[in-house]
Amino acid sequence: MLKAAKAADDLYKVAALRFHPLKGDRQGQHSITLVDRWRMVVTFRDDALTVVRIEEVSAHYGN
Repeated sequence: MLKAAKAADDLYKVAALRFHPLKGDRQGQHSITLVDRWRMVVTFRDDALTVVRIEEVSAHYGN
């Protein structure tokens, strides 16, 4: 889905991803739900999503 997305708006349209910007010390990063409590935190180089950097994959809120 990330590869097919042309802009962040495309990711917001897929409700199952629960795509959203993060706040605080993670401002500028976005969260994408993978499965259950697992999430992927990403940053984008530009609005066209030409480069996506995976910052972290983790179980959100612990085990």
